[in-house]
Amino acid sequence: MPITVGNVVAGDFVTGVLAYVTMLTVSTVGRPLLDIWKGRSIPALVRATALSVTCQSDAFGQVVGGPLIGAVGSPLRRRHCCWRWRVE
Repeated sequence: MPITVGNVVAGDFVTGVLAYVTMLTVSTVGRPLLDIWKGRSIPALVRATALSVTCQSDAFGQVVGGPLIGAVGSPLRRRHCCWRWRVE
């Protein structure tokens, strides 16, 4: 979702690519650190369930949140594009 928001807010292609690369790097580095932290802090008896719920809630958020962000971002992007290039 932050990648989508970054691309909507970006004023040009280079800024959009920069936002994409930045968020991709942050998520690539942050995910293993978060997994290590969860693995050490969750008791062994419920660890599998807790990790499963975490992954399922992430997937649910992507499925539900993606179209919502797209619905908000699409008109904003169209308006910005039309204003910038003087297209009516």
